[in-house]
Amino acid sequence: TLEFDTVLDRLLEQLALLVPYDAANVMMVENGHIRFARLHGYEQFGQSYYQGIMNLRMNIATTENLRIMLESRKPLIISDVKSDQRWQDFVENTPVYSWAGAPILIKNEVVAFFGLDSLRKGTFLPEHSKPLEIFASQAGLALQNALLFEETRRRALQQEAINAVIATGVTAPDLPFLLNNVLDLTLHALGMDRGAIWVKEHSAIRGFPVDIGNESQRISKEQNEAGSQTTIVWNDIENDTPRKTLEKWKDHFQKHQIRALLIVPVVASGERIGAISIASPNTWSWSQEDIALAQSVGRQVGSAA
Repeated sequence: TLEFDTVLDRLLEQLALLVPYDAANVMMVENGHIRFARLHGYEQFGQSYYQGIMNLRMNIATTENLRIMLESRKPLIISDVKSDQRWQDFVENTPVYSWAGAPILIKNEVVAFFGLDSLRKGTFLPEHSKPLEIFASQAGLALQNALLFEETRRRALQQEAINAVIATGVTAPDLPFLLNNVLDLTLHALGMDRGAIWVKEHSAIRGFPVDIGNESQRISKEQNEAGSQTTIVWNDIENDTPRKTLEKWKDHFQKHQIRALLIVPVVASGERIGAISIASPNTWSWSQEDIALAQSVGRQVGSAA
């Protein structure tokens, strides 16, 4: 199968046969940062450590080992992370003592990195560089095919969702039915499972307690002037959210484990009558296609409400 996560899993499994590791990951490059897309072996370090890794969103330019690989297009070996200045600990009490990484290129552009962790100093040595480089080159081809397949599948899902939303708007017997069905369709198309939609006094919630809708609505209103039709896009709550908003709503974000948020307005006759809020427990780079889909759904709901 060419499903994206499955491809990443198989690459990590094959990599273990070539260069044995205790834990490994695939980091996707997104707007100058990395997002951990797949992890293998981190469960052994406990849920807190695993979640800490998943929530990391590192700036490549200021993360020395990633910056070096990005510029050189070559693997990097750090045999002893405790004594090497190229290494930075981003999670407390890390058990890692030796690390290896390799950039994954598509059309000569670095789109991802492999990261290999070992619990023993000196596990990874300079002679591992060449096999890592060869494997990363082959992985680039597999990743390119997987990304193309995923993009095609995603576009098809999103178009299906738009068509279904239009059909639902025509046949829905009432507003609550419309909101519940539209939210399910939107979440499915975006590959998410948590969100809320509200129009006037009605709302639909998925993956959250009922009060999340009211809280998200207040956040949305605070970020916009009355009547504004602005879309809110936060890929990483801790870095993208305005300071005052983060300070005020930090407990809310932590309580509901929200790390990324997309909020689009529902507009009717030029007036904002509600909004759609989609959330992720991990940092997430909302694509232009994601944003366009949510905005289109908001327009369709506004027309049908």
